[in-house]
Amino acid sequence: MRFIAKCLGLFAVIALILVATWETRAQSTGPGKAEADRIVQNLIIAAKQGDPQALFTLGSLVLTGKLQGEAPAKAVPMLTEAANRGHPDAAFVVGMLYYKGTIVPGDKQRAQQYLKIASGKNHPEAQNMLGQMLYRGDGIPADPKAALAMLQKAQQNGSDAAAVNLGTLYVEGKGVKRDPAKALALFRRGAEAGLPGGQYNLGWMYQQGEGVKADPVQAAQWYGLAAKSGYPSALYNLGLLHLHGAGVAKDMVEAMKFFMLAAASNEDMAVKSRASGAVRELAGALGETQVSDASEAAKMWAMRNQWAQRQ
Repeated sequence: MRFIAKCLGLFAVIALILVATWETRAQSTGPGKAEADRIVQNLIIAAKQGDPQALFTLGSLVLTGKLQGEAPAKAVPMLTEAANRGHPDAAFVVGMLYYKGTIVPGDKQRAQQYLKIASGKNHPEAQNMLGQMLYRGDGIPADPKAALAMLQKAQQNGSDAAAVNLGTLYVEGKGVKRDPAKALALFRRGAEAGLPGGQYNLGWMYQQGEGVKADPVQAAQWYGLAAKSGYPSALYNLGLLHLHGAGVAKDMVEAMKFFMLAAASNEDMAVKSRASGAVRELAGALGETQVSDASEAAKMWAMRNQWAQRQ
């Protein structure tokens, strides 16, 4: 349910303030509890009158389990009504529920329908998501040019994630003329905003010398930042850099550590497969003690970066 909390936390400032106020008071007794109950009752009254913000806020409370005794599925009609009344955050959340198949059956056509509502209200994360779907042909016909236009709107509206995705289009030259220098700038924006995808892609640009002079040291640094978030490709590529001594000291135990971490991730099955193969191959070149050392180092690294909790 982490993605739901993220969706609700992106733009719903009013809802979050109300939720935080309600939670604080609901945990108290006496006047505080009474005030919390009053807030909820007022939301219920406004929601029954069709107020989009009240529907969204109440739906958010139910969806995230903040109202005891209310099943998250009961949030869907409230959020859907808010979305149909033009509430952009509600439309985004409903679109993502259908996209992920969370609480409601997965339906990418309906996901597109609600993401379009939110996008039409200049919701940057909805525009970003819709742009990705158009680019990949994810449940809807692929349209690189439409994807480009949508991602451009999203990044102009403040989405750093859209900047990273837009950078990918400029690297691959799909729907737009290939422009590594522009891609580099977009990846840097995402990387400096702390997005693992931006950090990984910026590292890749430095490793490959795309749009910038090749610099394996810079590549290793950016891969390292992305790896701390458990980004599978960054973990795998760090293993390769350590294996060959590119930008970092050549160290087969360190290489094995990062290959093990990449192999343990289930976020990208293609990377998992390559990393698992690298672990098997490298195990044949290392002694039993070195493999054990690498395994222990991987566990300690994951704990230090609190990465294992995200898997």
